[in-house]
Amino acid sequence: MADDNNVLTEEEMMWMHELEAAAHKAGLQSPGKFWMASAALVGKGDVKKGLKRIKNWQQLEEKYKLSEIDRDECKAFVLGKLPEALHAMGNSTEGHMSFALWFGGFHPSKVTNEQELRYWMRGCQMTFQICCPTISAVRRGMVLTLWCQDMGVGNLSLSLEQKVSALYQDAMPIKIKQVIVVDPPGIFGILKGIASLFLKKKLMDRVLLTEKDKLTNIFPPSSVSARLGGANTEEFFTWHERQWNQYLQSVEELERTL
Repeated sequence: MADDNNVLTEEEMMWMHELEAAAHKAGLQSPGKFWMASAALVGKGDVKKGLKRIKNWQQLEEKYKLSEIDRDECKAFVLGKLPEALHAMGNSTEGHMSFALWFGGFHPSKVTNEQELRYWMRGCQMTFQICCPTISAVRRGMVLTLWCQDMGVGNLSLSLEQKVSALYQDAMPIKIKQVIVVDPPGIFGILKGIASLFLKKKLMDRVLLTEKDKLTNIFPPSSVSARLGGANTEEFFTWHERQWNQYLQSVEELERTL
């Protein structure tokens, strides 16, 4: 968006410095300036929440060694085993970036071992990151679009969903403003009840059920993937590359200026 930048307000800068000081006192290693600034914004200055987020992130990093996994390795895994699962989107009418996960093209059974789990976790982590590639975008938050057409029992693994939810609920410094469920299956109520066992009520309350032909009530047509009836024909990894580069530029900028 035109107003995307990496400028912190005075209050946000204070929040960040307070979190950095608290992390240093607690013996926690900073994940970086952009990460700390994002955590301060997401937590609205709540230092305890920020420290918890850092600890959770470091636990996930220690468990999965996510930072050691190359982006190209993740891309090869997705293209090889889950080529239809992910689709490029764009900003909602309210300015929240999104991507779409098509459950009909997602096959958890193809995540067959620990290394492939690491690829999927790293891929999810990077995709969440690039939906918030600037401080302005972090401030606005993102939208998660879940497309359920042709979804069957074999397209869902609650165990895998629970592992991924640990990334976006209390570890990564992102705000999920809404979860849009497109063409929900008849058993969605049952699935939602099970998901509520590990997803926070605040996130569950942000679930919106809709149909594919009504997505333009939420997104401009240019932001909706052509697979979901919109005008966006961009290939997922082309979009991913552009967003990733913007994210890396933001990381570099804040490391240099703060």
